[in-house]
Amino acid sequence: MEVIMNKINITKRNKCRICGSENLKKWITLEDMPLTDNIKYEELDSEFLDNIDIHVCMECFTSQTLTDISYNEYYNDYNYSVNQSQTANKFMDRLCNKLCEEYKFKNGCTILEIGSSDGSQLKYFKDKGAEVFGIEPSKELCDISKAKGVPVYHGLFDENIINKIPIDFTKVDLVILEYTFDHLPEPMSVLKNIKTILNKEGLVVIEVHDLEKILKRKEYCLFEHEHTIYLSKETIKYILAREGFEVIDFNLLEESEKRANSLLVVAKLKCEKEELAIWNKHSIHNFSIYENFKIELNLSMKKLNQFINDNINSGKRIAGFGAGGRGVMTLAAINCGNKISFICDNNTMMKGLYTPKTHIKIVDPVYLKEDPVDVLIVFSFGYIEEIKKQIKAITNKKIKVVNLLDILKI
Repeated sequence: MEVIMNKINITKRNKCRICGSENLKKWITLEDMPLTDNIKYEELDSEFLDNIDIHVCMECFTSQTLTDISYNEYYNDYNYSVNQSQTANKFMDRLCNKLCEEYKFKNGCTILEIGSSDGSQLKYFKDKGAEVFGIEPSKELCDISKAKGVPVYHGLFDENIINKIPIDFTKVDLVILEYTFDHLPEPMSVLKNIKTILNKEGLVVIEVHDLEKILKRKEYCLFEHEHTIYLSKETIKYILAREGFEVIDFNLLEESEKRANSLLVVAKLKCEKEELAIWNKHSIHNFSIYENFKIELNLSMKKLNQFINDNINSGKRIAGFGAGGRGVMTLAAINCGNKISFICDNNTMMKGLYTPKTHIKIVDPVYLKEDPVDVLIVFSFGYIEEIKKQIKAITNKKIKVVNLLDILKI
């Protein structure tokens, strides 16, 4: 079924994205949620709001949305990038070095990244002598990538991609997807297409958010319209096996070297599709874990509402840090999300814009020098130590910097 809301096409499906089963069970709903990157100017004409419903397939146990949104124009103007973060750059540098060390990638090896953003990750490989190429749906990010000397195709990775990329990249040694695989409407089709361009001894590196961490930490902010699937180690292993891939490493990087919520997977091709086991013991396959999460999440959201209200009622001013998906969705889902004064973000492209639904102004962190607050909630908690240092360098006022996860704990 297809409907149109505010010029955005929405298609509803009734089958699992992975195995095609209709045995799907809804386990959480977040009502009237925006698109995470639908950042706007103050003059708001209309904006997209719709429920986010997360279902689990009772056959393959993949958690997922059953809604597909036409993103052509949306992603064309997308400009989110982490290249200004020391923490993110440290991760990209470490990932590059570790892959080259562990799997002996040499000068001249060919690397393709799907969802290559502004080319930051590929630049690390290029500097080591690799031949690199990116695929990115955002024109703005493509332009930045090209300015860095990282070639990129502006578009989506689909079955026709082999006709759109340079001949040198029709067979590659490494395919990378960082926080891209869980955005795909048809992840199995993408894996099929990857197989057509991957050398026999090639590798695939996939980074997604870890569903088990989401459940444990009550990270409801990661439930987004833009995220189609939510994976655990078990489910991503199953998904890859369905298309003839074998996971060879879940521990390429230490946990301390990864980003805030990162499930990092290295996989290779198998000669034959792996025989698929039926799981029945792993906790992620017990529906009661989702029912318990729903109860605990309500308590966590009440805690966040109370934290904001209590501070405001006591005369304190609150701001946020991180206007990306975590900040946008955290505030959009609670009752008093629009009560914070402003949100700081290092992405200069967001300066002066407003968050969707809550309509909170986004400012450069240096704004804290002229308008300091009492409490700063860090939504981008993976960068909290970097943020604390930045705040100290900006203002002498004592600001209480709080990790979002600490508030959500029950």
